Amino acid sequence: MRDTTDDPEAQRRRHASANLILALKATLNHAWREAKVTSDDAWRRITPFREADAARVVNACPEALRAIVRGALLSGAVAICVGI
Repeated sequence: MRDTTDDPEAQRRRHASANLILALKATLNHAWREAKVTSDDAWRRITPFREADAARVVNACPEALRAIVRGALLSGAVAICVGI
């Protein structure tokens, strides 16, 4: 297993996962407002991580191919190729 404590992308993924779990907070608040639970103390103080859902931008193409791929993306040619 690789140590990812200093890897910013791994940290971002962990934070994004935590934010998905924290989305449960909305469901819990709804249950509390509908009197399905007696108190909201357990989740009231929880706050989401900031900037965790923004993906890291990487250059996945070799330098020689990058201009062609960028042109295809900007022209919509890729959408046509994949049937969007």
